[in-house]
Amino acid sequence: MSAPVPRRAETASSAGAMVPTLASAARGRAQTAYRVFLNHPQNCADCAAQRGRCEAAQQLWDTYRQDRG
Repeated sequence: MSAPVPRRAETASSAGAMVPTLASAARGRAQTAYRVFLNHPQNCADCAAQRGRCEAAQQLWDTYRQDRG
């Protein structure tokens, strides 16, 4: 009888394990961008003075939309 052949263990470096990590990183970037967008008007005189978004707020929103995918 021959010895059993060792099987390759699944590790974080395998291709299948990387997909959730990448998806999680993208989700984290989108959440951070959204949080920054939501907090922006609290410290922005332009947002307080006008109805709608200032140019900086619009850029933050665009960043969020891009990170969200």
